Amino acid sequence: MIERLRTMSEGERWSWAALGAILVLAFAWRAAGAMAIVYPSVDGVNYMTIARALVRDGSLMFSTFPPGWPLIIGLPLSLVGVEDPMAVLRVAQAANVILGVCAVALAYGVARRPLGRGGALLLAAFVALLPDLVITATTDLSEPSYLAFLLAAWWALRRGWDRATGLLFGFAYLIRPEALVILGAVVLWRSVRDRTVHWKPLVGAAVFVVPFVLFVHHATGVWALSSKGVFLDQAVEDRGAGELVIRWFANAGTFLGELPAIVGWPVVLLAAWGAVRWRGPELLALAPVLLVPLFSFRMDPRFWMPLLPFVAWLAVAGGRDLERRVGRGRARAMATVGLMAVAVTGTVVAARPDFYRVGLNLEAYSGMRAAGEWLAGNSDPEAVVVGYKPYVSFWSGRAFHRLPERADVESTVDRIRELGLDYLVVNRAVVRALTPHLAPLISSEPLEPALARKVTLVHVSNVDGDPRQTTAIYRMVPVGDR
Repeated sequence: MIERLRTMSEGERWSWAALGAILVLAFAWRAAGAMAIVYPSVDGVNYMTIARALVRDGSLMFSTFPPGWPLIIGLPLSLVGVEDPMAVLRVAQAANVILGVCAVALAYGVARRPLGRGGALLLAAFVALLPDLVITATTDLSEPSYLAFLLAAWWALRRGWDRATGLLFGFAYLIRPEALVILGAVVLWRSVRDRTVHWKPLVGAAVFVVPFVLFVHHATGVWALSSKGVFLDQAVEDRGAGELVIRWFANAGTFLGELPAIVGWPVVLLAAWGAVRWRGPELLALAPVLLVPLFSFRMDPRFWMPLLPFVAWLAVAGGRDLERRVGRGRARAMATVGLMAVAVTGTVVAARPDFYRVGLNLEAYSGMRAAGEWLAGNSDPEAVVVGYKPYVSFWSGRAFHRLPERADVESTVDRIRELGLDYLVVNRAVVRALTPHLAPLISSEPLEPALARKVTLVHVSNVDGDPRQTTAIYRMVPVGDR
């Protein structure tokens, strides 16, 4: 190692020093943002619930949320334990911070040969400092783990390590099923280019794909590549081909329209030019862009997060192509500086609102946290909590059941009692925005006698100065008791 350092050129030393500085900044910003977030997200609770059950019970529960991310955080949770919900959240955040920094290093490593030291440093700085990518690495969601494994798979692909490529894509598939779309596109591209079937990556991926398909079949009786198949069923159910095409184009326009707001128009335009001029496989990493608009859910900007390093890659490639067209010497240097200045300025302007979102608690339900902490010490560990949001369940360590879809409060309570569930959680802010039919349960007025015979108020959490946080916990009266 010492001999390697001695033989390095000055340019190599400067590039490693710059990468080190970028990694330190990436870690510091992500760690600070994560420490400021003390409340989980809805999807994060679902992922952490799978991980807690895995550690506590030694079995993998079936869910529409893929198991890859819970498997990753399950490893440190087996050492820390799952009884303290705050510790569970911190483990998930710490893992994301580390994976987020790994993604920065991987972005540099995978781009070092194709784009050169300068291009690789630009890509690493983009992944390290783009606010949206920083935000994803401070939360409890799966994007940082997926991005890290996707970039690791790309590293193996770029070095011709077929089996490793397949294995890494296979585990990435356990985190986000669209990894198989990218792998399929890559295998098809290489097979057509080389006029031979590149089957080894598929065999590597099968190590993870086959067991999970069998797991899904065992849990549901359906042969499917993803536990999220229900969303595809909902997307195409009772819809003709024409309606699906219209929705695809509408969603595609919305989804593509989110990109300039994340990275700025200069980067988007450079990436578009790079997509035309670049001869490598990086454009194939954007294949999920064709898949996402098929679904009926909202085209959330966070679906772009795992794709952004490849957008930046194409932008660097597009900028390089434009530089070569300018000429040599001073003209090229001026073109390089000008393009970088325009691209960086465009990204900073576009991302300016997102700088203020780093470390922001978007789901800060302190009343539900207090209610959950109360319930943890005042209920049976096997109790099931019903609610619209799963936060009381998370903070109490109790099982969660989604609120039944009913038109009025009494039929809702009746359904919960029929299912034999234990507690109903009602939060004032959630009632006002999402479940107005439950308003009688959060009112200061006495319950109607018919309703009062079915539920018992056992606890109310209040937060001084914020009545929206008021959270009531009702115990269900078993059917037949009254």
